[in-house]
Amino acid sequence: MHIRGHAKAGFYPTPPRILHILASFAQPAPSGGILFDPCAGEGASAALARAWNLCAWGIELHAGRAAIAKRHFDRLLHSDAFAVTITRPSASVLFLNPPYGELLIGGRQEPRWLSFFSSVLVTRGLLILVVQTATMPDLAPWLAQHYRSLAFYRFPEPEYREFGQGVVIGIKRSNAGASENHIEEVRQAAAGDLPILAPVPAPLFELPDSLPQSTLTFTTSWFDPDQLCPTIERSIWTHPRAKALLSLQQPIARARPLLPVQTGHLAQLLMAGMLNNTVVETDSHRYLIKGAAIKCSEVRPPIVTDDKEIIRTVEYFRPRILAWDLQEGETFGRLLEVTFSPASPPQEDQTDDGTETNRT
Repeated sequence: MHIRGHAKAGFYPTPPRILHILASFAQPAPSGGILFDPCAGEGASAALARAWNLCAWGIELHAGRAAIAKRHFDRLLHSDAFAVTITRPSASVLFLNPPYGELLIGGRQEPRWLSFFSSVLVTRGLLILVVQTATMPDLAPWLAQHYRSLAFYRFPEPEYREFGQGVVIGIKRSNAGASENHIEEVRQAAAGDLPILAPVPAPLFELPDSLPQSTLTFTTSWFDPDQLCPTIERSIWTHPRAKALLSLQQPIARARPLLPVQTGHLAQLLMAGMLNNTVVETDSHRYLIKGAAIKCSEVRPPIVTDDKEIIRTVEYFRPRILAWDLQEGETFGRLLEVTFSPASPPQEDQTDDGTETNRT
C-alpha cells in the first residue's frame, strides 16, 4: 500500500468528479433498487445512487467515517464488512472501491473483496470497480468469467496522478464461465493503453430491478468494543448487589486426592497444562514446569484378506514435559525435556466387520 494510503488507514475516496462522470453511464432505474457499497467511506457513492434512483446501502469499518456516511446512506452498518449478512443477490449496482495492498495471509486485497461481494449483485447488475490500474490485468481473468461488456478506464488528470486509479465497468453474467481466448482478450484490454474516463453522450446501461427491500436481510454480527464499553458500564453486572451475589464469599479449599497420585495421573495433569508454571524444588535445584500433549500416529502392517486390504493407523498422545532450571549458578536457565515412550505399542481390537478400535 502507498504510504499515503497507510496514513489514512487504506482510505482511497472516489473523487466527486469521477462520480459525476459515472452517473452518465446508466439510466435511472424506473422502479428503484439498491446500490450496495461495502467500503462506503464517508458516503460519496450515495450521490451515484441518487442519480440512478436507487437506495444506498453500505458498510464502513471506521467509526468516524461511518458517522458521516450515515447522513447520506439510506442504510449503513458500522461493521467489519465480512461480518455482515446480506441477501445474495439483492443489489442492482455494486460500487466497490476496496482497500489496496497485500493481505497478511498472502495475496492482495482487491481480489478478495471482488469475489466475496460479487454475489450480492443480481444477474445483469452493474459493477463499478475502482482500483489502481496496475492491478487490473491480475483481476481480468476472474472478471471475464463473471462479467460481460467489460470496459476499463483510467481516471483523468489530476485525479489519476494521486493514486493511479481507474474504473472497471461490467454487467454480471447469469452463469460464470468464459473461454481461454476471451479471458486473454480481457486481460490484454486491462493491460493496454486505457482510455480516459469521460462523460458519455447517452447512457450505456439499463439497471435491472432489485428484490423488494422488505424481504432483504442486512445485519451484522460485529460490534465496536469502544461502543460496547459504555453499555457494560451501565449494565446490571456493575450494580453493587449483583457484584455481591456473584462474588465468592469463602475461598475455595484445596482438594486432596483420596489415594496417592500415580505417575500416569501426574502425566495427564502435566499434559493438560494444569501444572504449568509450577515450581518444583529438590535438594539442589528448582525447576519451572510446563507440559503439553503431542499427537502421534503409527502405521501398522496392513491386514490382507482374500478380497480386501485393511490399512491400519494408530493414533495416541505422548506427554512432553519441559523444565527450566531456576537454580542460581552455572545451570541457571538450562532447559530439560522429559519425554515418554510407551512401554509397548498401543493395542487394538479387531471387530467382526473388519473395522478396528485402537487402544492407547
